[in-house]
Amino acid sequence: SDLLMRNHIRADILQGEYGSFRTLMPRDQQLPRAYAEWIKRCEKEDAAKEGEPKPEKVEVPPEKPGPKKIDSEEGKWMSYSDGLASAGKSAGFVDWKAFKHPQLGDVEIGGFLPGFRVDVPESEVARLAGEQAKFVADLLEKTARLVVRPATVEQLGSGVWRVNVEAVNEGKLPTRTAMGVKVRRLPPTRWTIGLDRARVLAGDRVVRMDAVAAGGEIRGSWTITGSAGDKVSITLESPECGTQVVEVVLGAVEKKEGRP
Repeated sequence: SDLLMRNHIRADILQGEYGSFRTLMPRDQQLPRAYAEWIKRCEKEDAAKEGEPKPEKVEVPPEKPGPKKIDSEEGKWMSYSDGLASAGKSAGFVDWKAFKHPQLGDVEIGGFLPGFRVDVPESEVARLAGEQAKFVADLLEKTARLVVRPATVEQLGSGVWRVNVEAVNEGKLPTRTAMGVKVRRLPPTRWTIGLDRARVLAGDRVVRMDAVAAGGEIRGSWTITGSAGDKVSITLESPECGTQVVEVVLGAVEKKEGRP
């Protein structure tokens, strides 16, 4: 019964590149017949295609490799040295070669010439100086610059006054970096009013700020005692931007320029 099952006639569908067809025969004869029919069909289709014009083969020239990108510092110096040599100038790199050292024996000598990566070539001095000067000038334009606005004085009552001062950072950088604030090596920017504590009714005598952001401001406001015509000196101190002094006359305001 097992032999009959193995050789039993059954219907199969064989799939191929040119479609499918049904066979009805013993299992051990199906593949040879199917293969023969597939060969005949392929031959007929090939014969039909022989009369058709064949497309011309277009040869695409191989792409030329571009310049290799150099990322390492040593590679950039090597490329610079090769450029000098190509221009007929003295290269900064000497090829390695064997050398007999009296103490060390067989060694190799070569590499970058001493000072090649430190000394600026004379022909490059003018260009580099101009670029560096422009960079420094642009950087100075962006550094912090505290500008004191006019102070205001308001009389609140008999012998009682409110004084307000303000300085704005008109630069494009803060007066101090975040790391500078963290390490706390320098004192903060501060307003200090030059009066005894007894005369300051409200407000801290010293107003501090670790860093004044670009476009930011540091303000001081005090309620003090005094008479009309009294002068009050208020000082703005900044380790980065210098010291400026404002002389306030109760009943009038006068600014006194300090060192930048």
